[in-house]
Amino acid sequence: MELQLHNFGDDDQSKLYTSYLSNKQCKEFIDHIAADILEKNVTTQLDDDCFISILADGSTDRSNTEQEIIFVSMLNNNRAVTQFVTLASVPQANAENIAKELLVTLTDKLKLKNWKNNLVSCCFDGASVNLGSKSGVAVRLTEGAPHIISVH
Repeated sequence: MELQLHNFGDDDQSKLYTSYLSNKQCKEFIDHIAADILEKNVTTQLDDDCFISILADGSTDRSNTEQEIIFVSMLNNNRAVTQFVTLASVPQANAENIAKELLVTLTDKLKLKNWKNNLVSCCFDGASVNLGSKSGVAVRLTEGAPHIISVH
């Protein structure tokens, strides 16, 4: 809104756009708001000594794009807290891409430098892409951190 006031001037606020021209613009705007909320609510509670659990589930949206919703659970003032982290688009619903998105979430969005020390468990539905015993997402996460417990 401030940018629109700057561009159009505040003498004629009727020119201000109150809707989005495309769903991509709307998504970008929501992503910026979500990043700000994530920064204020979640990452401030995390430090190098905290232990977290990741909860993730995926579904396909109307455009046949896989969307992965990711939550993090942690202790905050001796209380278990679960926070929404992101709703991420995954190019293809396979274990490699989902695991890659989880790692991006841990390192970039949650800013955990030593995520292998912080992550103690991960929780998924029973889909083989997540819990497959040979190359599922859980197996990929535990390759570098065998202490991680996978929960169905």
